[in-house]
Amino acid sequence: MTIRDSAIAYLVRPRVVHRLPGRLRIHIPLLRRVPPEHSGAVAFVARMLEVPEGIVSVSPCLTTANVLIRYDSDRISDDDILRFLRAVTQLAVKNRFFIQGLTLERLLASEDNLREWLTNTISQRLEFDSRSRIPDDVLA
Repeated sequence: MTIRDSAIAYLVRPRVVHRLPGRLRIHIPLLRRVPPEHSGAVAFVARMLEVPEGIVSVSPCLTTANVLIRYDSDRISDDDILRFLRAVTQLAVKNRFFIQGLTLERLLASEDNLREWLTNTISQRLEFDSRSRIPDDVLA
């Protein structure tokens, strides 16, 4: 991993700020660097984070760089959510050049395909091989 890759991984790394049963507030430093015109892409990613069963909502805030995740603690644990977030952020960092080349319109058009791919790819423990490359047909 290059120094640049390490810096990007640090900026994307989720860190728990506050936790209560059914609620996690997570800090992701990179969110503060997202310009307002890219808020649609952030909302898109938030919807992808709702894939695991038991996650009720994901609400990002660009101003604080925090994400509030509401979940059903009878169906999913906060540790499972964090494991899933780490895997998704690693996947995003690995595929960042491919993803950066996509328009928001193309991402939105492929939302159902990407949700299905994530659902089929993650295991019961909400893990998947973060070295994976998102298949081209998923974002078609």
